[in-house]
Amino acid sequence: MIIWNEGGLPSPLTIHDLKVIHPSRPRNELIADVFFKAGLIETWGHGTLKMVEICKEQGLKEPVYVEEFGGFSVKLSKDILDLSTLSDYNLNERQMRALKHIKEKLKISNKQYQKLNNVSKGTATKELAAMANADLLKKVGTRGAGTFYRLPKQ
Repeated sequence: MIIWNEGGLPSPLTIHDLKVIHPSRPRNELIADVFFKAGLIETWGHGTLKMVEICKEQGLKEPVYVEEFGGFSVKLSKDILDLSTLSDYNLNERQMRALKHIKEKLKISNKQYQKLNNVSKGTATKELAAMANADLLKKVGTRGAGTFYRLPKQ
């Protein structure tokens, strides 16, 4: 989902500033004050940080903030397993098949990956580790038959 609003960021804020603690620079102070007094704004200057935090908690990619076309936009990804999101990771067909399996069965072991994709243990280990290093999967266990991979937020 992309949310766009006319007008750029208030000076001197930059896109980088939105992902660190920064001062609040409301474009319309009267409206911002009404929302604050109504309890809809918890603290000034933390909304963009809260969006990043919530996305991470839900296992989603961080929001992407962009100044473009005379305005400002925020791009939110709906699901880490969404095809448009996965295209950023340059995964092979076996890895995509494994993610589909995990989406349905909630986890996958190295042995299941081998069987699903008809590959060696070494290939399964390497490809599962690559997805874990990219934060697409979380490894549960250290080694052996009890080790499996799941989505980061399950």
